[in-house]
Amino acid sequence: MAFRAIERLAPALREADFAILTGDLTHFGDPPDAFRIVDAVRAHCPKVLAVTGNLDMAWVIDAFREQGISLHGEGRRLGDLGVFGCGGSNITPMDTPTELEEDELRATLERGYSMIADAPRRLMICHTPPYETTLDRLMNGRPVGSPAVRAFIEERRPDVAVVGHIHEGRGVERLGATLVLNAGALRDGGYVVIEDGPTGLAAELRNFRSAAAA
Repeated sequence: MAFRAIERLAPALREADFAILTGDLTHFGDPPDAFRIVDAVRAHCPKVLAVTGNLDMAWVIDAFREQGISLHGEGRRLGDLGVFGCGGSNITPMDTPTELEEDELRATLERGYSMIADAPRRLMICHTPPYETTLDRLMNGRPVGSPAVRAFIEERRPDVAVVGHIHEGRGVERLGATLVLNAGALRDGGYVVIEDGPTGLAAELRNFRSAAAA
């Protein structure tokens, strides 16, 4: 529900062909709340795709699917680029609205991947970060990401993966052949810019609160 942050991001959104939302759009919000965010983004970038986070109610996934913007267990071809994803999170101690078992995370990613597997370039959007990286650690250093997500990345080797969930896990890490980025919370200024070109995907972590790219 970071509407002021969306307005701060407006110049970058207006330059983008697509905006992809990586989850936790609301705080225990229903579809009307989620679509308030989608519509705020669409005011600057009409083409939006999205996954939900663990803080979004589970039925937001169905609402996004009905509107044709969901990447949860789905894939989209944008020319030579294939985009697929998985929303929700692995199991947490907080009993948040959309949590998946490890086998469900893997199955959802595989379902989406199967729709774009032959794409020359592949972008993975997953709310849950891979386990035991710099991107899934709490403030105390404990890794809380998903082993299934990590195994999927290592096996399927998407070119780029954008993750979220652990807001303090902002950063960039290479996991095998895959560049993995966690922008942190948008309210803190974090976002990712991805350029798709003939030589491949380029991805950069940015922050609108900083004068330069992070």
